[in-house]
Amino acid sequence: MGTNYYAIRDVCPTCKHVATRLHVGKSSVGWKFCFHAIDYLELKSYRQWMDYISECGAIFDEYDRELTLDEFKELVESKQCDLDNTKAYVDTRYYNDQEGYNFLDCEFS
Repeated sequence: MGTNYYAIRDVCPTCKHVATRLHVGKSSVGWKFCFHAIDYLELKSYRQWMDYISECGAIFDEYDRELTLDEFKELVESKQCDLDNTKAYVDTRYYNDQEGYNFLDCEFS
């Protein structure tokens, strides 16, 4: 069982339409948080994602529950001792950034 997380930006103040919704990654039971690497936006490391999310100002899970940046960081960092996706799968699209955070370089949910 897992939960996907999304960075939200460019929300219309009147109708609340979301112009940009990016998949940040997924938290699965027993596994490190797995970030979605997005090459065209240079979102390929934990630090890059944290900078992007702090600029967005909003992160939501797939159930539309909003998290603060600090809550999201706490979630991700609390899972750093869980199983490492990059060691469990042979798939070369999995990698660890310089700080040891898991990434998958393709679309997933």
